[in-house]
Amino acid sequence: MTTFLIISFGILYAYLSYRKSAWALAALVFLLPVYQIRFSTWFVPMTLLELMILVLFAAWLVKTIYKKKKIIWGQYIWLVFLWLAVALLSAVVSPNQLRALGVWKAYFFEATLVYLLIINICKNKKALDLILHSLFLGAFIMSVFAIIQRFTGWLVPHQYWYLGEGQRVTGFLGVPNFLGLYLGPVVGLLLGKIFFGEWKLDFKKVFYILTLVLAFLAVVFAKSEGAIVAIICAVFFLGLLNRKTRVVTAVITLIGMVSYFVSPAVRSAILARINPAQNWSVFIRTQIWKESWLMLKDNWLLGAGLAGYQQAIVHYHTAEYFEIFLYPHNIFMNFWSEMGLAGLMLFIILMGKFFIDGFKMIWQKVKLEYVWGVILAMLIIIIHGLVDHPYFKNDLAVIFWMIFAILAVIKIDKKKVIN
Repeated sequence: MTTFLIISFGILYAYLSYRKSAWALAALVFLLPVYQIRFSTWFVPMTLLELMILVLFAAWLVKTIYKKKKIIWGQYIWLVFLWLAVALLSAVVSPNQLRALGVWKAYFFEATLVYLLIINICKNKKALDLILHSLFLGAFIMSVFAIIQRFTGWLVPHQYWYLGEGQRVTGFLGVPNFLGLYLGPVVGLLLGKIFFGEWKLDFKKVFYILTLVLAFLAVVFAKSEGAIVAIICAVFFLGLLNRKTRVVTAVITLIGMVSYFVSPAVRSAILARINPAQNWSVFIRTQIWKESWLMLKDNWLLGAGLAGYQQAIVHYHTAEYFEIFLYPHNIFMNFWSEMGLAGLMLFIILMGKFFIDGFKMIWQKVKLEYVWGVILAMLIIIIHGLVDHPYFKNDLAVIFWMIFAILAVIKIDKKKVIN
């Protein structure tokens, strides 16, 4: 029965992909959490999200060739190819090549296919808004469900409701931090739409504001501190750089600083959250970073190889009171460990190129609702990534390249493509 349902879904989605590529892409973005539905095809592990990506890409490619349309590559394509090549090399040198190739397929190859699909399908404002609204709708439903969980505990895994800090919601994703990693970039995109879109209170604007509020509440109820701090930093960054909100942001910041120095209670509360001796989560991450740094010093060129961190870190893992995690929980260490020094440098180049191009467009006042949105979204990813792994998961890799693709679409033709 499961096989029949998957095949039927694949056929229907293939038909939609060929007839209405933009709607199929929107469905893919809306259904990002279906990466949790797993199966095998000819002994190759697969998820429903991966199936959708491959089916949509195949349908788009066939239609493009049949109708003799030109493929748009975008100005970042050479970086994309380098990204894939370095990751593939890391898979080859990995101690677990089979698993590494699976990671390369899902987090690198298929995620960059989504990038290519977006810059070819989303050639106007309507198509771009369609995929953004699909992402927002998915986040809205996820947030509503997470808020319901906060008052019912419905479908929250036992360890997150009764153990540890207790009563941490997970949405449909099963892990509280996964919820924060998913919703964080969406909040950034929503901020761009709210503050730089049309200044009229219509249905869309109300939907944006409501989704933003619900998403932030869901992150708070998940107790995903990395996501909360990242969102607050993004709001502060936006407020400080936006001329209309600069004074208000400065006043609020001044009040906060005065409260910190004047009130012992406020100061103690803040220090308690960042002190490893008082915060177990911070303590664990500190130990992970120490062990990871020792491993990377000895493997500075190639790192641990793709999907090789758990095996490489065994010889450096002295803190036996916690398990070995999949990644170092720091975005720079993550890429260094998984892709070696070349991968780390390439990630830094990608981010440098992204922000330089983005701020140039802001200076030129080009489509600010999109450009500000992707900049804030990527900023949230990086800040949250200082204490987590915001890329190495199916949905997160797609969101990362979706953000990059939106900027690429605007950059292809600043005047004609998005109007």
